[in-house]
Amino acid sequence: MQANFFSEPPRWKGALRHVCEWAASDLYPHEYSNPNHDEEKQADHGSRMAVYYIHGTCDRPGTFSHVAEALSRDLPENISKIHLVSFRDRGLGKGIESIALQLAHKIKREKDRHVILIGYSRGGIVASCFAEKIAAKIGVKVHLVIGICSPFGGSDLAVAPLTWLSDSIDDMKRDSALLMELQDRNVHSKIPYRYFCAVNDVLVTVDAVCMRGHEHLITRIEDQDHLSVLSSPVLQETIREFLKMISEKFFQEYRDELIFESDDILMRLEFAIQSLPLRSALREPAKNVLKHAEKNSSSEDTPREAAGWQLSVELAINVIENPEDDFAIRFLKLDARHHAPGCASGWKQFYGAMALLAGVAMLGLGIAGIPFTGGGSLAGQMVAGTLLAAGGAALFFQGRQKTLSKAVQTLALDAQTLNPGF
Repeated sequence: MQANFFSEPPRWKGALRHVCEWAASDLYPHEYSNPNHDEEKQADHGSRMAVYYIHGTCDRPGTFSHVAEALSRDLPENISKIHLVSFRDRGLGKGIESIALQLAHKIKREKDRHVILIGYSRGGIVASCFAEKIAAKIGVKVHLVIGICSPFGGSDLAVAPLTWLSDSIDDMKRDSALLMELQDRNVHSKIPYRYFCAVNDVLVTVDAVCMRGHEHLITRIEDQDHLSVLSSPVLQETIREFLKMISEKFFQEYRDELIFESDDILMRLEFAIQSLPLRSALREPAKNVLKHAEKNSSSEDTPREAAGWQLSVELAINVIENPEDDFAIRFLKLDARHHAPGCASGWKQFYGAMALLAGVAMLGLGIAGIPFTGGGSLAGQMVAGTLLAAGGAALFFQGRQKTLSKAVQTLALDAQTLNPGF
């Protein structure tokens, strides 16, 4: 589909706007509430929908702010908010599956069960990864995935040495394992997709912006490139029409879906454990997950903490019910390492180890009668070394894996051992 009913601004203006908004944007999430949304009228979270925008590689949430602000003024009443999502561990080269799991935690924290996902560049692949591989496992319905200049067919610029530095860039190279898997899953998927391509884009070419067989779902934006496309009035107005279309369909088909609260999740976990064969090797690790989940449910959790343990339990249930699903096991392992309550903190362990070694060195020098500084006493040096070593040890052990994270990782590893196809 070609859209040219709006006059497009010059490319340089759109690119300059993107760069300026990137520089002015912080790294925190942003929300744009719908003034037409009545939360009391739609108090049941199953009767509302939310929009999540996922930015691209090295981008920031604020570069979409002008679009979100314009869209929020006349959103359909059942859409509560537009969320501009930010992610942790920027610059550490995390893969797309890990980023998609962070998105899952954010959606669970907001208690949204019906979502529309808008992804720019890499963000479209993250959105598709969540929609195709995670959403159904945690009871979330994805009503639409919108990709804006997203390399569903891979990018020619995803090459070494960039792929050595970032797993997410490696995931976007042509014919990567992740892209091929998403293409295969999409063949049988019922999730609707829509795509935008900038005709002058050299980062993501026109032939790579959609899933196989979806060429008729592309909106081509003339006279724009990868950076300037977010300033396109065609983009903004077409997204507005997509949101209205999906909202009307939502009212007709999906309003009364079942919502699982924390007690329901624990009941589902207990039922899943009871359904396991008596001699199953997964029974004991699953019971350990239930024990730690019950502790989390009885504590005074913040919404973020509650979303964290509930998502971990959802993923654990999926492994228990589908022990031969290697994708379910892989996501549970990712969750255990990076997101579940009690997951290890690499930075805490690193700083703790450095402080411990420095403290031991100071203490050893003091015992040997070698002053660490010119004017300090040996006794003071030994006391400082002891305190530094003790503090470092405490920080190191605080960063180790524990509680629910350790329990779900044990379950994942045991399931992996039993899975001949892993």
